[in-house]
Amino acid sequence: MRKNPNPTRMELLRLSRRRVMAERGHKLLKDKLDGLTHRFMDILKVYRKSSANTYQQLSKIFTKMILASAQVDETTLDMLTFSPKRESTLDVTIKNIMGVKIHSYNLKTEGELRNYGYLHVPAEVDESSKEFADLFPTLIKLAESKKAIELIAKEIYDIKRRVNALEFILIPELSSMITYIKMKLAEMERANRVALIKIKGAVK
Repeated sequence: MRKNPNPTRMELLRLSRRRVMAERGHKLLKDKLDGLTHRFMDILKVYRKSSANTYQQLSKIFTKMILASAQVDETTLDMLTFSPKRESTLDVTIKNIMGVKIHSYNLKTEGELRNYGYLHVPAEVDESSKEFADLFPTLIKLAESKKAIELIAKEIYDIKRRVNALEFILIPELSSMITYIKMKLAEMERANRVALIKIKGAVK
């Protein structure tokens, strides 16, 4: 941007309008930044609490699964793992959080969870399978929250850069140029007055 603009009233008007627009844009972006930061902290707080509980449950389920897998032969384990009777589908919709597009996941399941008989399967297998199936929707929601956190954090970073650019670069530069033009116009006005006074003196 030109540091020493033409000291004219048209240029002064143009720069003044630009500064007004920049200040208005700065306020709008600052309000959006504050709102997004508030939503970010809300989502992050829920995510941290939910993830801590979920990972504790997963740890217990996996421990139980490992103990159960040691009690069955490999053929039975393959049957339990690769022959599910339950099918899951994931519906994805888009929701807008202050201009940030967030994916929302809705898990739908059909069919029976158990595809095995109880005779040769340890109780731990049945318990861990049911517990994991019950926990799976929570894992989907955690993934949704984590992605939302990433997207909102990126938007906050981008907006903060724009706010800082307006606040510390553009608006101060515009203000400086406006001040420069006003000073030049004042000098020119004083010079014109002096010239008029001299002309009047010479005429007399």
